[in-house]
Amino acid sequence: MRGWLFSGTNKPLELIEKEDPKAIPGHVVIDVKAAGLCHSDVAALQDPGWMPLFPNGPVILGHEFAGVVIEVGEGVEGIKVGDRVGANPMDRATKITAGYNYDGGYAEKVRVPAHQCVIS
Repeated sequence: MRGWLFSGTNKPLELIEKEDPKAIPGHVVIDVKAAGLCHSDVAALQDPGWMPLFPNGPVILGHEFAGVVIEVGEGVEGIKVGDRVGANPMDRATKITAGYNYDGGYAEKVRVPAHQCVIS
């Protein structure tokens, strides 16, 4: 899959190829159809004060997106392959304890916790 990699403030996003995400327990994989451009993504591109949100190195940004579920992990209930969902996989605990620890919606596909999806 392709995605736009963020590697630091004042650096352009880089279009990369990487392996497709796979579902793990409690998560789904979404084929991204639309992604919002959040002020935090824009700010991170220009303000080094946002870098503590990215302790795990380069990451694909985008935490406001929608698409179609293409894979469902073990233990997921209420969401199935083919469901259209919106997602915002950036809860308060994630921001405080781990920052962005996942790839986001500026990619063709993304894995997210199922409980952070809303069926549309």
